[in-house]
Amino acid sequence: MLQPAPTPTATWTPALRQLARAGLTVALLASSLALSTGCAHLGLSQNEPDPNATRGGARPTEARHVVVQHVLIAFESAEITGVTRSRESAQQLAETVLQRAKRGEDLGRLVRLYSDDRDRDGVYAIANFGVDGEGNAEIARLELARGFGRGLTDAAFRLRPGEMTLVSHHEVRSPLGWHIVRRMR
Repeated sequence: MLQPAPTPTATWTPALRQLARAGLTVALLASSLALSTGCAHLGLSQNEPDPNATRGGARPTEARHVVVQHVLIAFESAEITGVTRSRESAQQLAETVLQRAKRGEDLGRLVRLYSDDRDRDGVYAIANFGVDGEGNAEIARLELARGFGRGLTDAAFRLRPGEMTLVSHHEVRSPLGWHIVRRMR
């Protein structure tokens, strides 16, 4: 039987509190901090954008703004506090959650049961490269990519409204684990 994900926790530093007040989630903050200290292996400094992520900006066929909902299935090596599942069990859980969502189970419910990023019910409004955000709730694509990896953001802009996909774990493109992503609009 599938077990709900533990509730992730974080140690709140003044910098994390300030970023949280700006609307970023704990999982995104934690992963951003983890990735920012680990960018050297990619040949990037902490605040330097990934040239592959920004080269050419948004594709002409991509939307300027999207809203997606995702279930993050992380594993212990992702270093998210409270996550203890193995890589293999995370992959199996991600595939199971994807099948349940494809059969019509409410993705918001699956977020609450299994996601390691439950803030906002896993819903993110994203502004594409070179596009001004619409209000405080929208996150720039580059910022979200630096936190979760490019796999989530690339899928968000590739999908049509209502479509869903599984973004598999990849050391750079999806470093925290697997994402079940549905584009809402």
